[in-house]
Amino acid sequence: MIEKYCLNRDTLPTIPVPHDCVIKIVNINGEFLTFTFNSDIANYDSIKFTHSDAKSLIIRFHLLSDDGDSVDVYRSVPDKTGERFDYKHINTDEFTALSGEQLEYLYHYVCYGQMMIKLWYTSYFLIELSSDYVEFEWEDVT
Repeated sequence: MIEKYCLNRDTLPTIPVPHDCVIKIVNINGEFLTFTFNSDIANYDSIKFTHSDAKSLIIRFHLLSDDGDSVDVYRSVPDKTGERFDYKHINTDEFTALSGEQLEYLYHYVCYGQMMIKLWYTSYFLIELSSDYVEFEWEDVT
């Protein structure tokens, strides 16, 4: 089942958050940023009550530009005092190399034509992207 959420309409959608779910594969091609989640996704509380029969989830963010300008990725680094975090811009290849790690989806903000996504793996990652729609592809157990 595919659910499509448009980010360029008068009313912004309420997009479900797969909080704490582990991303197995990260892929950025010219048209999409794609997150493929682990197959145990229905065990997470954020999914259990909305899609209890889900086997897996693929989220595709349709990018507005195919030249890489639609996605900016930042990684948190401690400041000089070690008490706060600053964000350092990283290239998308460094980010997609995290496929197969325990990259967790924390939350996202929805804006007109844009989204901000926060992830965790040994440090925080912040993704800013320009998109006109998002697709959630749910694969059910049956």
